[in-house]
Amino acid sequence: MLASPARERAFLVALVDRLRDADPLVTFNGRCFDLPLLRNRLCMMRLRPIAPPDVDVRWPARRAYRDVIPNGRLRTLEEIVLGRRRTDDLPGHLAPVAFRTFLTTGDARPLVRVADHNRADVIATAELCALTIARSS
Repeated sequence: MLASPARERAFLVALVDRLRDADPLVTFNGRCFDLPLLRNRLCMMRLRPIAPPDVDVRWPARRAYRDVIPNGRLRTLEEIVLGRRRTDDLPGHLAPVAFRTFLTTGDARPLVRVADHNRADVIATAELCALTIARSS
């Protein structure tokens, strides 16, 4: 977590260094959202864009479960395939609002919900990855 926007460049340098020799990134919609956002932030900080190897679980999961899901959203897959509904979840699009609140007030409490949301996303992505691989085999 960045304590201030002034630390973004150092964070990105450390992230790129860590990703250089990493195994493939496993994401949900990372190819269309997270990686382009990362490349944009790197460019804005005048750092060399990266193209780490990645596995985007969204697309094989959509194919594997297209007969039972109305859309390919993680929340839908989590509810229908994993049988789990989140309660009191902060919608992902509100994370920047929580971060701005933290920056202006210093109150980190709204970030707890962001961390909980992100943790649930990571767990659901890992479970969907394993189930999708098993279903495809």
